[in-house]
Amino acid sequence: MNEFAGFVGFEFPILLRAYAGYIFSATGEASKFGVANQKIELAGGSGMKLGVGFTVLPFLDINLEFRQGTFSDNEIGG
Repeated sequence: MNEFAGFVGFEFPILLRAYAGYIFSATGEASKFGVANQKIELAGGSGMKLGVGFTVLPFLDINLEFRQGTFSDNEIGG
């Protein structure tokens, strides 16, 4: 999955941060579940994302992110 997105965030003084973003453009590739070697190509995606993060140590963050998006173009198996 490749995406181009912008986001804004706020860092609380208690090692917690929250952010929200908008996905302007997204493309991706996946395999159809249960069918060998059948590709699904996705294009024209957009959507939004929301997240919260907790800083356990200065070099370790735990994040939870929710994403919702749609794709306007898809191609299954060529």
